[in-house]
Amino acid sequence: MRIFLSIIIFIFTLQSWTKANDIYSFEIDNISIGDSLLDLFSKDLIEKNKADYYKDKTYSSISFNSLTKEYDEIQVSWKTSDVNYKIVDVTGGVYQDDIELCYKKIDVVKNELKSFFNLEPKKKISNPNPYGLYTYITFLFPSGDQVTVSCYDYEEKFDYIDIFRIALETKDFRKWMNSNPYE
Repeated sequence: MRIFLSIIIFIFTLQSWTKANDIYSFEIDNISIGDSLLDLFSKDLIEKNKADYYKDKTYSSISFNSLTKEYDEIQVSWKTSDVNYKIVDVTGGVYQDDIELCYKKIDVVKNELKSFFNLEPKKKISNPNPYGLYTYITFLFPSGDQVTVSCYDYEEKFDYIDIFRIALETKDFRKWMNSNPYE
């Protein structure tokens, strides 16, 4: 029953997306690409809590608890030099007790997005990484912006919780992430 209820709740959270015409109209936790992070938090709070994930400081990120409780965590990114803190990436994550259910969520969301956009996603990919298995599909828009739906299946030796994520990324942020800013 819990599984069925979780799937129904998740499908209803997609309803706000179905009114979108492009990636900028999508909302994750009532946050859209192009919004100002200053609408949510003070500059001091943002600067105090921004993450130190990247060696390349072109972009910055902050993670926080979901404002609407639809997700377990939210992460947003902005160009570090942007005084308006315009959001270029927003990701919502839901912790998973059962990774197989996470993979099913990918398929449900993929079909919803495929139908809405009349756009074929790229092939589902599973990549092992140092922490476990990263499985994802992407919808690449003609603009270069992207929606990624993914599951992270972490190895048990790491102290991470498996997670389902949906991410909205602008073309420029995605290009920067592909440059491996961690090194």
